[in-house]
Amino acid sequence: MARNKDITFDDAMRVVDELAREIKHHRHGLSRVQVLKAGSLGQYTAIPGNFDVDLVVYSESVDPDTVLNEGYTMPLHKLRSFLGGLWRVQLQPPLKMSVSMKYKTFDQQDRELSIDVDVLVSPNWENPADLYNYLQAAKRNGATSNQIFRFSVNASKWQVEFIEKQDDKAKELIRRAKAWRNKEWPEGTDLTGRPKSYLVSILVLKAYELASKQHYGRTIEQRTTALLKQLVKSHLRADIYWVDYYKPGDYPDLFPATLPRIVDPANPANNLHNTGIIGYSRTSHSYYEQGDGNWTQLVGKIESVDLTKTIEQIQA
Repeated sequence: MARNKDITFDDAMRVVDELAREIKHHRHGLSRVQVLKAGSLGQYTAIPGNFDVDLVVYSESVDPDTVLNEGYTMPLHKLRSFLGGLWRVQLQPPLKMSVSMKYKTFDQQDRELSIDVDVLVSPNWENPADLYNYLQAAKRNGATSNQIFRFSVNASKWQVEFIEKQDDKAKELIRRAKAWRNKEWPEGTDLTGRPKSYLVSILVLKAYELASKQHYGRTIEQRTTALLKQLVKSHLRADIYWVDYYKPGDYPDLFPATLPRIVDPANPANNLHNTGIIGYSRTSHSYYEQGDGNWTQLVGKIESVDLTKTIEQIQA
């Protein structure tokens, strides 16, 4: 069986396409299904040999009120039962937010591959404003932050769109930062304190934007590295959001009112400063649950990041 580091981007994309076809065209108790390639793979910021293979299954039969009050138990149960019947799938222990599994396939040399995949389900809103209005009404009716966070998966489609709009240099620096993150918090170890991939992307993009406005001395890679370190070390004063998507006065019950705030451009209810740091070991909890906002380890490690290095140099 091929090792993880031998799995290519094309291998991972083929797995995603195979699974998407299976989910779209077979009976699994969910109607009007749309399948999205999410995570680093969908955003084209994945690291070779360490892909976040995530699929989000949007369905009109996933009722938002049920998700708000009860979570994803029923739709995930239906999906898990269906996926467990596929000969390529080895299911992992049940999780609250996703179906986790290993998917077996073959590469072009006919070597067997085993790729980790998470499949999530979500209600479907075509318009992000409809989601935000629903969440704002829920918040006014007393919904907790945990209940609101359940819908962060729904924003995956707009997260992908946001990252896709960035230029190639920014995406390359995101990949380098993720390679650094993966080296500092290796898979298979306790991931407590590890920044999630999307938080890494947002921090690098903000540092890159600031660096692009400087036109003196050092290279863009050097400037982005320095500003990324600065953002992390001063995180308690963070005030990061993109006004092209919404402003502090928009969705006042959702948009974080106080600092620190690193607002997801795809979801004003998601303050990545709090949700974007893993507060537990992945061996016992879902990667998609809320983080705990404890930046201690990230601050302690950030001085070693160097975005002037290639991914291969970082991984060496």
